[in-house]
Parts: sequence; C-alpha cells; structure tokens
Amino acid sequence: MLLERSTSDRLLRWWWLPLLPLLLVAGWYGQRLIQPPLAPQLPLDPSCLLDQSPCTLTLPTAGAVTVTLQPQPIHPLQPLQLVVRGEGVTLQQANGVVSGVTMDMGQQWANLTAQPDGSWQAPLMLPVCVSDRMGWELLLTIESDQGRWSLPFRFWSSN
Repeated sequence: MLLERSTSDRLLRWWWLPLLPLLLVAGWYGQRLIQPPLAPQLPLDPSCLLDQSPCTLTLPTAGAVTVTLQPQPIHPLQPLQLVVRGEGVTLQQANGVVSGVTMDMGQQWANLTAQPDGSWQAPLMLPVCVSDRMGWELLLTIESDQGRWSLPFRFWSSN
C-alpha cells in the first residue's frame, strides 16, 4: 500500500508539463523583444577608403552619413578619433566595430557619443599586426529618425 502512488500524487509531480510549450513560446518572443532586429546593411563602396579621406554613404530613405578617421596615415597603437556626422538625418545612436580583413585581429568596439556640434565621436586604437600593411573594416550601426542601418567602411593601416 505504501509503495503505490495515488493518481493525485502523479498529477502533482507533472503539473508543469502542460506549461512547457507556453514557456518556450514566451522565451522565443521575449528574446525578440529584448534584442532588436539586425539593421539592414548597405553595400560597401570599394572606392571609399577611410585612410585616404572622409567617406560619405547615402542612406536609402534620405540624407547621408559622413565618417572620418583621424589622424592619417593610420598606424597601430596610435590613438585615433572616429567622427560620424549625419547630413539631412538626425542620428540618435551610433556604434561601430572594427575587424581585420586581411588577418583576424579580434574586434575593437567603438561606442560613439553625441557631441555639442551634432557629430558623434569615439576614440579608437588598432592592435599591432606582424604585417607591414593591414586591411580593416569598420561596420558602423546607426539609429536615426529615419531608420536603422549598418554601414561598412574599409581602410588600411601601416606599421
């Protein structure tokens, strides 16, 4: 008698099982609410190199974004200033990540802050590479009054 379990004991043990699908659906949609969707990426302009001059990309809706990386020429372990300006568009947030193109050098993150003149700026420093010349890509993600985009830019550094 003591070894037999009653039906109510078995029901109490598995009470959570009908809630499992609901928890899975809530987790799926909750994750999508917390994490914003990926921003559409504009195509790379191969003629625009940040190590040679400022680069301007036109946004799909209206306006443009100009990016400057100073000082030039760009060398590793040298403090750099990343400057982003919106033209005909009001930027609300800007973040960037720099990755090596010709060699994996990890990622350098740039959290840009708004400046009184309307630009967004962040300090940046590239790691040393064994190559004399290293290719890099800056993937800039912006949020504006007209939408959210990822903008790719390329540049070279030399030792």
